[in-house]
Amino acid sequence: MAHWEDSETDRRYNELSDSDGLWGPFVCFRPARSQPFTRSRALSLIAGFCSVYGMLLNFAIALGSHGQRLPKVYVVPMTLTLITFAAFELTLGPAWNRRAFLLARRNHYLAQTRRELD
Repeated sequence: MAHWEDSETDRRYNELSDSDGLWGPFVCFRPARSQPFTRSRALSLIAGFCSVYGMLLNFAIALGSHGQRLPKVYVVPMTLTLITFAAFELTLGPAWNRRAFLLARRNHYLAQTRRELD
């Protein structure tokens, strides 16, 4: 475990969020490790991801409903977005931001000591 990780859980969450396969086509939107993951960035990425999968889930619900009443088209993607955002805020988000804060602080300290040596 690296010195900046608070726990084994943080290490696992950060390992998961660092994997390119998890990000898929959104890998270019992932912030640098020393950059915090803001709520607005997280919500916009999650909304983009969940709108696609929510519409696919709408399609699956429509196929399996056999003529029964269907939810409005925006309900499933919105619900999926809110649940995923809440899960992110409770798991991956805090671990990422703790690491980002500590890495940024370390980088600032190293830059400051290099200036003093020069």
